Amino acid sequence: MRSTEIREYKSPDELLVALDEDINELRKLLAENLRKLEDMRRRVDQQKLIKQTLQKIFPQYKATEPRNAIELREAQLVIGPTIEQEIEALEGVLDLMNRKLNILLSIRKELEVLSQYKSSLRIVVYYFDGIPRRIHISY
Repeated sequence: MRSTEIREYKSPDELLVALDEDINELRKLLAENLRKLEDMRRRVDQQKLIKQTLQKIFPQYKATEPRNAIELREAQLVIGPTIEQEIEALEGVLDLMNRKLNILLSIRKELEVLSQYKSSLRIVVYYFDGIPRRIHISY
């Protein structure tokens, strides 16, 4: 699904099927990314144990915070990201995906009432950021 697009449907059922497909695709992506996040968290836990062990053996060892991020106007450029920075970025993406999923689910639920109309309708949906923001129905 592109971030901004206009889709046309011939019936409410066709629209609901398209929403179901979008929801299922998003759920699949969310599950894949949650697995990645868990793997990354396990790696961080292992790194913490190694750092703690090194600090016990070598008291002079200090893990420093990396200074590898450059603030851009609307983004951040990170050169050689740490695992913690990767986790932070992935958590932000997962949060947005979860919000998007909840929005799609609620829109789909609210539009179910249209499925009772079996006559031919022209439905034009305006998507912004992959979410239906305007739905025009013509007879």
